[in-house]
Amino acid sequence: MEKNESKINFINMPAVKISVKQINSNLIDRINNYIDTNELKDSSDSLVGQISQNEKSSQLNMVLSDEVPALLGESILEMAKQHANITQNIHVRKSLVEAMWTVKSYAGDYNPLHCHTLSSKILKTGDVHGLSCILYLKVPECLEKTMLKSDSMAPNGVSMSYSLNNASGDCDGFTHFVWGNYNDTFDFRERTDTIVQPQEGLLLMFPMWLGHIAYPFFGEGERRTLSANIAIFV
Repeated sequence: MEKNESKINFINMPAVKISVKQINSNLIDRINNYIDTNELKDSSDSLVGQISQNEKSSQLNMVLSDEVPALLGESILEMAKQHANITQNIHVRKSLVEAMWTVKSYAGDYNPLHCHTLSSKILKTGDVHGLSCILYLKVPECLEKTMLKSDSMAPNGVSMSYSLNNASGDCDGFTHFVWGNYNDTFDFRERTDTIVQPQEGLLLMFPMWLGHIAYPFFGEGERRTLSANIAIFV
């Protein structure tokens, strides 16, 4: 009997999509200047971040109606519209940035595994979905020097395959996304996590349910991020 030598094909079933955009340096400078020159409300009591290792460690709410947050909000909403349309073929009827805050982290500060949510007030309004984003505003020199050892690196530093053996510290200060059980190749499971190296101006957008961790780092300087929650009405 003749052997069947036909090629094997695979059906890929993606579990999550993270969209990536680079924000220009002029806008990054304006955002940082806004944060440094305005008295913003401390939101530490409403966020899970363990941000307390330095007298300058803080989690601050942005005022959405102010010029700079409003300008960034326009860019975020346009990205959210594209993300919804491209990933899920969703026609966005209306969208809004519900919350925006900045986290100023120093050596030893970290954010444990968590996900975001919309307010109960927004959720009661009807058919609404949530996206979140992270924008890296400042990256300490000690993190810029770290080179994540990876077999597969997507654009803008999203690593899909990596090794942290021998206590390398190569994930210090990085963001770790987790959307399932940890990888076990002997059970034929695909990797269900990815690590992102902070890069100034890098904006990541992802579904609100996606769990993520910001690891502590141990060196001089500030790791500054901005996060936002976006309500998508369809």
